[in-house]
Amino acid sequence: MADKNLVEKAKFDLKDILLSNMLPILFGVFIIFGLFTTDRALFTVLDEIVQLSLSNAFLVLALIIPILAGVGLNFGIVIGAMAGQIGIILALSWGLTGFKSFLLAIAFATPIAIVLGLLLGLLLHKTHGQEMIASLFTGYALNGVYQGFFLFLLGGLIPFGASKLLLNDGVGLKNTIDLTGTLGSSVDALWQVSIVIVIFFFALVFLAYNTYQLRKTEAKVEILQFVFKIIIPSLIIIFSILIMNTNIFSTNGNIIRRIEFPVVTGLLIGGLAFFIHQISESKIGDVLKTIAHKPKEAKASGLPVKKYKVIAVMLSIVFAAWGQIIHLQNTGMMLTYGSHTGVGVISIIALIIAGASIDKATIGQALLGVLLLQGFMVLAPEILLSIFSRNIYSVLRIIMINGLLVYGFIQTRKNKKSILEKHE
Repeated sequence: MADKNLVEKAKFDLKDILLSNMLPILFGVFIIFGLFTTDRALFTVLDEIVQLSLSNAFLVLALIIPILAGVGLNFGIVIGAMAGQIGIILALSWGLTGFKSFLLAIAFATPIAIVLGLLLGLLLHKTHGQEMIASLFTGYALNGVYQGFFLFLLGGLIPFGASKLLLNDGVGLKNTIDLTGTLGSSVDALWQVSIVIVIFFFALVFLAYNTYQLRKTEAKVEILQFVFKIIIPSLIIIFSILIMNTNIFSTNGNIIRRIEFPVVTGLLIGGLAFFIHQISESKIGDVLKTIAHKPKEAKASGLPVKKYKVIAVMLSIVFAAWGQIIHLQNTGMMLTYGSHTGVGVISIIALIIAGASIDKATIGQALLGVLLLQGFMVLAPEILLSIFSRNIYSVLRIIMINGLLVYGFIQTRKNKKSILEKHE
């Protein structure tokens, strides 16, 4: 009888997991199908997905702390992206190259992002319950200010020494700024290793940590939990060793070994992920969760709700500024008036794809979401264009992006309503 109950519970858990993770499963299936059907070399596709994911991961992680604090999906990270681009422009005007130009861009962008994040945080506190809409339209408004400043004022009313960045008439910045030889690859190129080594290392750490945690607890381990925490990382370690040291997988093994991982970029992403984890597991994290999930209790206990929300938004904007600099050094090109415009939408879609909502967004969801989204972006054009015309594909892409945003708004409203009802 007990065994029967365990089987029924496992079936229920599996069904619940499948239903609650429908979007990541669908996108994952599409990517796997795309990898098997694409005419492009597997190495090229995988390398492109990895590089694009690393390029955007920092920006997606920048969304987590505001969600933890109950602010919701912060479309305002576009403001942080603008701050990052201002930092790049100022750094380029100094004529530095390589990692020095990256550090200088960070130094210029950070105080700008702090001020803008502080102002945005105060505004979002005033628009309680409508933070997503407020952050969206604030981003639009500041984008107008940004474009007007750099297109009409810089080089005209406001002198600017770096004439090579200006348009031919000397007024306004060029639309496209080539970062090759200056900021381009200033972080990515510092230290690169085979991605197999990176996968092996993280799987080993993941397995060791989970083994320690499971040995520490006296409770029985569920089957699915054991598979995810022990079996899967063990298999990854075995396959990694075989790929690194044998030719069992022949061509595919050689292809995977050739994919290079930028270690310093990975460490920066890992550092932010570790910081967010430490915040969420600390007393500050408990306070943020109380503010987000139990607003009446937080107010009654005298918690400084305004202070914590403003700080959460400010951190998000600062991280977005850094993330945009990391992203642009990876691409090697900056569209002065366009590189930042889609940052908020794309980053939020990445979270939605991975199953995040207004009351919960984890580091794992952020990293999985950016991987799934970039995998889809790389493979979708080739697969869908073989079925539909280019015009129809463009329409389908717009429908998909906006449909995911609508889905995110619906989930946001539903989850927020349930949270409020629960604590009334």
